[in-house]
Amino acid sequence: MKEPLSAVILAAGKSTRTYPITLNTPKGLLKVSNVPILQRTLNELLGIVQKVYIIVGYKKEMIQAIFGSSYKGIELVYVEQQEVTGTGAAILQLKGMITGKFLVLNGDDLYKKEDIQELLQYPYSVLAQKVSDPSRFGVFTTDSAGKLLDLIEKPKENVGNLVNTGCYLFDEKIFEHTLQKSPRGEYEITDYLLYLAKQYGVQVVQVKKYWVALGYSWDLLKANQFVLKYDFGEEQRASEIPEYVSVTGTVSIGKNVVFGKNVQLFGPIVIGNDVRINDNAYILPYTVIENDVVIDEECMIADSLIMDHSFLHRDAKRRSAIVTPKYTITMNT
Repeated sequence: MKEPLSAVILAAGKSTRTYPITLNTPKGLLKVSNVPILQRTLNELLGIVQKVYIIVGYKKEMIQAIFGSSYKGIELVYVEQQEVTGTGAAILQLKGMITGKFLVLNGDDLYKKEDIQELLQYPYSVLAQKVSDPSRFGVFTTDSAGKLLDLIEKPKENVGNLVNTGCYLFDEKIFEHTLQKSPRGEYEITDYLLYLAKQYGVQVVQVKKYWVALGYSWDLLKANQFVLKYDFGEEQRASEIPEYVSVTGTVSIGKNVVFGKNVQLFGPIVIGNDVRINDNAYILPYTVIENDVVIDEECMIADSLIMDHSFLHRDAKRRSAIVTPKYTITMNT
């Protein structure tokens, strides 16, 4: 009988590159279109795996409190990485615990089920995407059949534009290899990948749907805009929209949303739960308003993310910004 497939989600890091929005929140609980990143990943794994090992560390109790021991029939096992010494070290903790084929995914990136399933067509595989600026990523070189030859991290010269998305199909044969620290002093998961490529062969599978990397705070804003444009999903209208509110385009509205007079909504936008939008406010396309938010009178918001528990004062104007209860981060456009 074929052994059930499992997955590993790497979600232990503190992610200082996304400060200040991760000062009190693990990165995997940041939301894209008002859905936590980890929840989005688990949704894409539905029907593919029966068990997920979540590697946790920073603010681990927040992740465990939200997801518990299972998610829509998927068993969740939390493995704490007490000393964050690299992604390879995180996987090494599973030696003797995990058997058979297993997927590995970054806990702070967005993947799609169709692309993940493509990995399963091969004994060992890695998901890759062509990008316009590969200098920020690990770049793959392959043979004519798409088999992995090498991985060059953040190349200064042009070696190609097919980059590593951090989504892999492995099995316990990776533990045949003894990891050594990289020049930056960490144990790298890509050492396991290159070992498999050398010993057994690894297929490089190109993304057909999408992959969105969330390395910095402004990437969260870009991810919201991307999902609103290309993967909005079903509209939700859980609150009544009065006749004096103008709605244009695709708009999703959560529970307990209260509108003032002459509010204008221009989709695509997402509004969460327990939100108040006061008189004469304009909510323009590619905006996400999360939960427990107040938008005061005469405000104008466009291409922005208004995070949980935020308050926008009267006549505030926000474009290409992330607004938190304490900080506003304005992006360069």
